Amino acid sequence: LSFARVNMPGEEEKKKTNNKKENESEDLSPEDLQKKADIELIVERTTDPEEGVQKAAIQSLHAEVRGSKTSISSIPKGLKFLRAHYDSLKETFEKCTGENKMLLADVMSVLAMTMANEGSLESLEFRLQGSKGGIDEWGHEYVRNLSGEIIIEYQQRQEEEKSVDELIDLVNQIVPFNMKHNAEPEACDLLLELERLDDIIAFADEANYSRIALYLLGNADYGMESEINDIYQVILKIYRKLNKYPEALFVAMKIDDNDIIQEIFESAEDPTVKNQLAFLLGRQRAFSFEEEDDDLGELIGNMKLADYYLELARDLSVEEPKAPKDIYKMHLIENRHLANMKVDSAKQNLADTFVNAFVNVGFRKDTLLLDSDGPEKPWIFKTKPADRMSVVASIGLLHLWDVEEGCSQL
Repeated sequence: LSFARVNMPGEEEKKKTNNKKENESEDLSPEDLQKKADIELIVERTTDPEEGVQKAAIQSLHAEVRGSKTSISSIPKGLKFLRAHYDSLKETFEKCTGENKMLLADVMSVLAMTMANEGSLESLEFRLQGSKGGIDEWGHEYVRNLSGEIIIEYQQRQEEEKSVDELIDLVNQIVPFNMKHNAEPEACDLLLELERLDDIIAFADEANYSRIALYLLGNADYGMESEINDIYQVILKIYRKLNKYPEALFVAMKIDDNDIIQEIFESAEDPTVKNQLAFLLGRQRAFSFEEEDDDLGELIGNMKLADYYLELARDLSVEEPKAPKDIYKMHLIENRHLANMKVDSAKQNLADTFVNAFVNVGFRKDTLLLDSDGPEKPWIFKTKPADRMSVVASIGLLHLWDVEEGCSQL
């Protein structure tokens, strides 16, 4: 006779679980097995009724978790083995009292970052029951996770009209940590969500003001209308705090406040900086701005723009006029058929007109339109009547910003 074995309900799952545990044990090295045993012993001693033994066990747990944050290539063994004991540690925490409860809360806050259910905010909950200090010893990822939970909890408390003082105390620890570790965008994001962006001004210095301001300027482009002006005001205060007058004037013009623009302009004492501010005002055509100094007034009114443009061209050695053929470089074309291809003269002349105007823009001289001293007819008569408007416009482009001489040439 033969008998078939019948598995009882649940027996198959129990067998799979046991096999899985055996396989995991077989995969662990002797060092990992020792580490696992040590973790189990520490967790067991946290339940000891003797406060001294319990405190020593919590301190050992603290050291184990703190040491785990140094690994970035894989999951630290300490955290991996503690995952199985997270629920039992939560039960132990509920039974703890006094200083031991605060010490264990700090550890549980870090463990909850990866072990708690998503959206439970347990990491923040444990942190608020902990020692309230030493936030920087747990690393950047912990601080980032805590910031996210603070934002959610802050919004909930605001809706329920509850106190947020303890959350602000945590924020006052997180923001300096982020600023110290070059994480200015994360500090700005946190303060933006909590509507406390003005707090960032106190941390702005010569080393980080540029990163803070540029990030906030980028945020302003995507902010709501009610937020944009507040962001600009904070950026403006940062620039003015560090005497960055050109940058401050740029933001003031975005705000479009003439009183602030006037105040920034008058605050600058360096003549060179003041000239730069005048050029900025002229570039933005802020002609309503009044200045008693005649030289600065001419800069603001763009009266000398053509002269400065020519001076720049001379400094760059590019003031010599260029001919259209210098731009085409037809001799470099390998296909001789294309190089020698005949083009309709009217279209070619019109093309030369445009190329000549743009390559010599603002230089007041060229080799085509203004050079009419030779025996040949002026260029304007070499184009069709319908194209002569473009020729006249090209003459205007050659005298860009030069009102006096440009008008006489036209």
